[in-house]
Amino acid sequence: MFILYKLLKHIKGPLRALNKLHYSHISERVARAEVALDTHQTLFSNDRDNAHFNAVDKHLRQDLLHLKEAERLFFSQKLKCNFLKECDKGTSFFHALMNRKHWRNYIPTIQRHDGTITTSTLETLSLDVNIVQHGPILDDASHASLLAPVSDLDIKNALFSIDEAKAPGPDGFSSGFVKKAWHVIGGDFCTAVRDFFESGALLKQINHSIITLIPKSANTTSASDFRPISCCNVIYKVIAKLLAMRLSHALVTIISPMQNAFLGGRLMADNIHLVQELLRNYERK
Repeated sequence: MFILYKLLKHIKGPLRALNKLHYSHISERVARAEVALDTHQTLFSNDRDNAHFNAVDKHLRQDLLHLKEAERLFFSQKLKCNFLKECDKGTSFFHALMNRKHWRNYIPTIQRHDGTITTSTLETLSLDVNIVQHGPILDDASHASLLAPVSDLDIKNALFSIDEAKAPGPDGFSSGFVKKAWHVIGGDFCTAVRDFFESGALLKQINHSIITLIPKSANTTSASDFRPISCCNVIYKVIAKLLAMRLSHALVTIISPMQNAFLGGRLMADNIHLVQELLRNYERK
């Protein structure tokens, strides 16, 4: 895990230089590319048979399309909007949505239970160990499946099931980056994940996460009005997904069948339907 962390840290410098060279101030680059294409097409319209002008026109078109796609990806990652069409990219509506989301997610203060105002939330509840140590236990088959070795195919499937548009973690790398560079870092990535399952320890730099509060409504004052989410590193997400997939099969054997929510194949509506059936003939002798 430490080797993978150092490799990703060392590549940040060249990536920053690449971004600054080709994609910094992306909207200004798009505007300059549009002006360059318009100016060239004015000259090209007077000499359509010029092969050199035709080649330059093709190059300018490809450059403009590449920059516009980079601009769309840049703002789409900030906006996190799924319903926009391709025709909406770069419009004032697109940018208005991004600004609205920015101001809606801005949290100036939070009100405590006693009515005082604070700019941070440091108080947390400790874990009740007595609750964890009591209750049903796993059978031998479920115990063996949880401790089974993790294969490279399992790791790859868990990674490629993560949406590329998800926010990156504290290290700055998204799942889309790891997918595109899988032929380069796939071996180191799988080794790092297996390192966790073999040692049971998680590197501090990988275990870091950024906790963000998402407002539930327009008017938010107290901590209960926000929904917390964690921005984790990609390797952390893959480890968590592998554990979740294994636990989903094991938890069915120890969770009561009366629990019909938060489990695959079970629906909370089943309890509602059961109550309706019981009340339908409630007055019968």
